[in-house]
Amino acid sequence: MFYKPFSIFITFLIFLGLTIPLQMWGQIDDFWIDEMLDNTITEEEIYLKTLELYWSADTYAPFGYQGRTLPTKGSLVTVNACLEVTGGDPKNLKYSWFLDDIFQETKSGYERDEFQFGIRRLNNASHAVRLKVFNEDRSFFAEKLITIPIARPEIVVYNKTETQINLPYTTSAANFNLTTNKESSFLALPYFFSIKTLEDLEFDWTFADKTYKESSLTANVFGLKIINKKAKEAFEQTLKVVTSNKRYPEQRAQTTIELNIY
Repeated sequence: MFYKPFSIFITFLIFLGLTIPLQMWGQIDDFWIDEMLDNTITEEEIYLKTLELYWSADTYAPFGYQGRTLPTKGSLVTVNACLEVTGGDPKNLKYSWFLDDIFQETKSGYERDEFQFGIRRLNNASHAVRLKVFNEDRSFFAEKLITIPIARPEIVVYNKTETQINLPYTTSAANFNLTTNKESSFLALPYFFSIKTLEDLEFDWTFADKTYKESSLTANVFGLKIINKKAKEAFEQTLKVVTSNKRYPEQRAQTTIELNIY
C-alpha cells in the first residue's frame, strides 16, 4: 500500500512527458515544413536574347569623316555592353570584365555594363576585351569577346585652290602640280589623335629646307607661292609636315608630298 500512490505518480509523469513533447514537436514540425516550402521557391529563370559589345575611342577625326575613330597609344577606349534577357531581373546580373585575359576586378560588378581602359600597346597590335555575365547561383551565364585594333595617328594633306577654298577639303594625293606666281594652299587634316581641338596639335611644315612651326587653329593650313622661277623647265620640291600632340608627345604623324612646279 505504501508504493501504490508513488507508482501512480510516476505513471502520471511518464504519461505527461510523452504527451507534451509530442504536441510541441508537432508544432515545430509544422513550422519547419512551412519554412522549407518557402525556401524552395526559386527565382524566375533568365534567358539570353542578345549580348553585344560596342566600343569607341576618344580620338579626333575631321568633320565629314564617316568611318570609325580608331584608338592609338595613349587614347581612351570605352566598351558598352548591350544585354537583352527575358525573365528575371537584369539588375541581379554581375559583369566581369577581362582585358587581355586579366580580370579587371575594380571595374567589374553588378550593373557594370561599361568598361574603359587606356591603350598601352603600339600600332598594329590589339587589345582583347572579354565580358562574362552571370547571376549569383550561375544558373545564367553569357560571354562575349571582341578584339580592338590599335592604329597610329595619321596626317593627310589636301590641296585647296582658290576656287575650292570654302570646301572642307579636296582630293588628297602624293604629289601636286603648282604654277609659278600662283598662290596655293595646303590643308593638313589629323586623324586619330587624342585631342579636343586643333590647338592641342603642333604642325611643323618644311619646304625647301626651311621649317615653319605653327600651333594655332589655322596651323594646319600652309600657304605657298613660288615667284621668280629662273629655271625654264619644271622642277620638283618636297613639302613635309610633322604633327605632334602637345599633351601626348608619343602621338606623332608625318607625311611628305612631292610638288611639281611649272
